[in-house]
Amino acid sequence: MRAHREFPAAASSVPEARRFVLSHLSGMDTDVQDAVALMVSELATNAVLHAGTEFDVTLTLDGNQLRVEVSDRGPRMPQVQPPPPPTEEHGRGLRIVRELSESWGIEGRTGAPGKSVWFQLATSRLANA
Repeated sequence: MRAHREFPAAASSVPEARRFVLSHLSGMDTDVQDAVALMVSELATNAVLHAGTEFDVTLTLDGNQLRVEVSDRGPRMPQVQPPPPPTEEHGRGLRIVRELSESWGIEGRTGAPGKSVWFQLATSRLANA
């Protein structure tokens, strides 16, 4: 399975991206759905807040391996930040992705400005944890 959608650079796109992803994961364990929805929300929020550009979400399911990419057109490469104070609203997105995924990374886009932040996990991993 492969699904792809583009979203505008607007706060309302974050819950739309989450709904898009969940619509393709309906048969999976709710723990997997929750983890993927949270990670997509974090990466979509980063695209809206920091890149300020439209962004794409791509899901690829190959067997039980799910890969999700959130791509934007912003020139700045994201970095994992030190833990913010508990009262700070931002600064945890990549840490959350790092903790919940089996693997993740950041890649420049081929032939286009911007980058893709991706994560991967086995769809059965969280159900058996």
